[in-house]
Formats: sequence, C-alpha cells, structure tokens
Amino acid sequence: MVDDTNRSKQKGRLGRWSYLSNMLTAYSQQEGFPLTVHVNRKRDYYRHAFLCTVSNIPYFGGGVKILPQANLHDDQLELIVVEEPHWWTIVWLFLLLLLGGRHLNSRFVHHYRNADLHLGVNSVEIGQMDGQIIGNRNYDLYFSTHPYPFWIDTSIHDHH
Repeated sequence: MVDDTNRSKQKGRLGRWSYLSNMLTAYSQQEGFPLTVHVNRKRDYYRHAFLCTVSNIPYFGGGVKILPQANLHDDQLELIVVEEPHWWTIVWLFLLLLLGGRHLNSRFVHHYRNADLHLGVNSVEIGQMDGQIIGNRNYDLYFSTHPYPFWIDTSIHDHH
C-alpha cells in the first residue's frame, strides 16, 4: 500500500487520503503472512498478519499517525500487527486511525511497546525500511534501542 501510494499521482492531490484509495487495491493483492513476535519471554504467532510496522515515531507514510503513543525521546519501540481482516474492516480501521488512534482498540490490531523486539517471517514477503523497498525475502529481524552518547565541544569559540 505504501509503495503503491508513493508511486501514485494521487498522492499529491489527495495527501494521506490517497492511502485509503490504494488500501483496497493492496488488500486484494496481498495475502496474510505468518509472523512470530518475540517480546521479552513472550512469543505470539499470527497465521495471517496483514501489516507489521516497527517505529519509534508515531507517523507512517504520508503523516498517518499509526502509532500514536510512540515517542522518539524514550527508549521504547512500538510494534503494530494487523491481522488480515475483511475489506470492510480494513476501511473501518483506517477511518479509526485517522480519527485519533482508536484503531489500537480493534481485535484485529495488536500493539507492543518494548526496547527489544524480535520478528520472524518465514515466507517470502516484501519489506520496507523508511519508506524504501528492501526486497522480497524471509525476515528474522531484531530491533533494539541503545542510547548513543555524543560529545559537543562547547570550548570552541568563534574568534573574529
């Protein structure tokens, strides 16, 4: 859906609503895929995942607030898994998403928040990172957050 929308001419005219117009096309072309989520000592298995997104910011392609609780300034990652629902449920979820994050309350949507995530997909699926296609393959992904210290030299002065 994101790839189709990024390449479409509608995006400039419709903005984030262009995702809705491409959603039904993507739904008809994509099959659910098996996904295993490992968080701490818990493992969840989804037989028919439809969408899986990990981020530390709230927004997803085009400014859609898919992870409203995500915060760039904490050490947590957010994961959302949407199971393959009927097409009308997808439209409903998208509308709930646009209306302030109420999609997270759906039984088709699973939300995780942790500093370490492990995802496994053992079927060939298309993947994206930062909106760019990273290919069709199986995935065994580990995500974690670690503070990265850096030093700013404040002793340097501008001598004119």
